Amino acid sequence: MTSLTMSSKTLISLVMMCAPALMTPSPWDLECQYLRRHKELVCQCTRYHSDIVSLPRLISRALGHDNNVTGARDNNVTGDRDRVESLKIEHCASLHVSLDLREITQPFYQLRIENMDNVMLRDIKLNHDGDLDLVIRNIRSQVTLSGCVTCEDCDHSVTAERDSEDIRDMARPTLVIQLKNVTQTQVIYLEVTGVDTRLSARNVDRLAIDNTVIDKLASNSVEVWYAESFSVENTAVNEAGSESITLNHVTRVLMSHTLGLTNSSLRLLSPASTRLVTRCLEAGEAQCLEDPGPRRLQWSSSSRTGTLVLITLCGLGVIIVIISLCVLNKRGKLDNML
Repeated sequence: MTSLTMSSKTLISLVMMCAPALMTPSPWDLECQYLRRHKELVCQCTRYHSDIVSLPRLISRALGHDNNVTGARDNNVTGDRDRVESLKIEHCASLHVSLDLREITQPFYQLRIENMDNVMLRDIKLNHDGDLDLVIRNIRSQVTLSGCVTCEDCDHSVTAERDSEDIRDMARPTLVIQLKNVTQTQVIYLEVTGVDTRLSARNVDRLAIDNTVIDKLASNSVEVWYAESFSVENTAVNEAGSESITLNHVTRVLMSHTLGLTNSSLRLLSPASTRLVTRCLEAGEAQCLEDPGPRRLQWSSSSRTGTLVLITLCGLGVIIVIISLCVLNKRGKLDNML
């Protein structure tokens, strides 16, 4: 009985010791190498699925200290020498990342995710001085982006800027998302507030934006090149600049039930090879019920107008010839002419 009790206590102790490790990202999910010359941390997955809850904690564990977490860093020489400014994660089958970068040591400017099957990104939280370049390349299946993209301390910086003459205190953070060689990308249930966001996609089979709210979309904020389909549905843009979406060699484009975007918001660099369909674009619910079918916008009207004029003239010419022949036949002059 005594030995059983001791065994139970030992088992409970082991569980208590292992519990913190189970609740936080395991350092054995990734094998990382620090490139001191480039201030870059390169990590490769060692398991089929990796779930990164805290990026600052991952960097600190990979370096063996907490110098990349602002709440626990010191100013010694080793901390400055081992500072991470760029992180690369590659060769995962499935990767889930929560990008809360409020406590990461700045400058941290780039996150690269490459050579994977599935990637899910959720909740990108930045500070007003924390710009981020997010590069996603060579994803064989799907990339999903959801949650919120926010500037967590912009409200405080607006209050503090009244007492400061530095223009950097008034700046919004910038998020640049680069997609290249991705089979399918889905931006769904995403809310972007207080962050200047740009999206650049190259060689993406399908890019869909659905149920998304964006506070500001400047000119050329979205660029899609060489894609099979691009769609924006059930989405609202509070402030959209002229030609905020640029498309080149995109086969099919769908704009459905979208507020804040108009025809001037789109810039088609290859209109001949793009089929653009709109449904309930800047329209009320009553108009959507009256005309539920899609409308195809014609971007090159000059050539179509010339074709219609030519067809009309040819038709008039044929009608005139037929009428003339009927008149000559009635007067008996048609047989003499034949």
